[in-house]
Amino acid sequence: MRLHEHISKELFSSYAIKIPIGHKCHNIDELYSCINDINFPVMLKPQLLIGGRGKAGIIKKASDSTQLIQEFTKLLNTEVKGSKPTSILIEDFIDHETEFYLSITLDRGRRSFVIIISSEGGVEIEKMGDKIIEVIDYNNFTKKNCEILVRKLNVKELYVSDLSMILYNIFNLFIDKDAELVEINPLAQLKTGEFVALDAKIIVDDNALFRHPEFKKEFESSYEEESEKQGFVFVELDGNMAVIGNGAGLVLSTLDLAVEKNLQPACFLDLGGGASFDRIYSAISLINNFDKADKILLNIFGGITSCRDVANAIIKVKNDGNLTKPLFSRISGSEEKEAKKILSKINLKIYDDVDNALNDVDKYL
Repeated sequence: MRLHEHISKELFSSYAIKIPIGHKCHNIDELYSCINDINFPVMLKPQLLIGGRGKAGIIKKASDSTQLIQEFTKLLNTEVKGSKPTSILIEDFIDHETEFYLSITLDRGRRSFVIIISSEGGVEIEKMGDKIIEVIDYNNFTKKNCEILVRKLNVKELYVSDLSMILYNIFNLFIDKDAELVEINPLAQLKTGEFVALDAKIIVDDNALFRHPEFKKEFESSYEEESEKQGFVFVELDGNMAVIGNGAGLVLSTLDLAVEKNLQPACFLDLGGGASFDRIYSAISLINNFDKADKILLNIFGGITSCRDVANAIIKVKNDGNLTKPLFSRISGSEEKEAKKILSKINLKIYDDVDNALNDVDKYL
């Protein structure tokens, strides 16, 4: 689970990592209530669980209250990758001379924890020229190890201790919170020599959330939230065709086939194995209300999922007025014949092959 920036920065602060003074505002009334406490200039940072906000042009600078109000209002109504921010973090602008990159991550390929540091911050990690990557033994990792790493960046001796302590603190945060990633990018160094984390990214292991009730899962959209409640997985994409399937492998292969035919998925929804009638009904109803999708591809292989339940769910969705978009269905497997017989009542064509279904989707205008 990725944490919002403001939560990540609160964690940084609790681990003695300095952050800019900031105010999180959900609406214009909250902005007005704190505007007298704001020191200009400031940065406006929409709280979204996506990367590349700077590239998307949604991080803004304001030099006075008039500009702040204008930018705040505009950003609250700006949609990025299908989501609008629910709050804006307003932070003091930090004038600085040098930037660093610090991160600790779980490298599943190496089955180990890895530290990445660089004297270049604010850029994509792949483009960093002098990055240092070090596999660490978390059972025997000390501040002394941090000092050895930091010295490889040719930092002035005067600042080695402070920078090493920040690295050691994010390591402790990483371990304490069962994180998969803790990243500061950039870590700014002021003219005074002081270090300030200008951005923060923390991803916590979903499997460890039961140990961390302090982290409440935040959703980018009502579709994600409803999917979580119903027990299926919803992921928003950028196209106009919704994809529903049962099982991660089937869904991903369906997406690959769609893209090969130059079709653009708007989202995918994985029902999971053994999806019940109620779950299938909820999924189709939810996707039918998804504005970005103008057609739906349903790809079901009946194993522990009953094709008959799928057919009955489609009939009920249709009868309840919750299926207004064209539905292209490939259904095969357990109780396939019964499913086709049920769906013949509404003249819904059932495809034996997903490739044929996608060909007809491609012809649909």
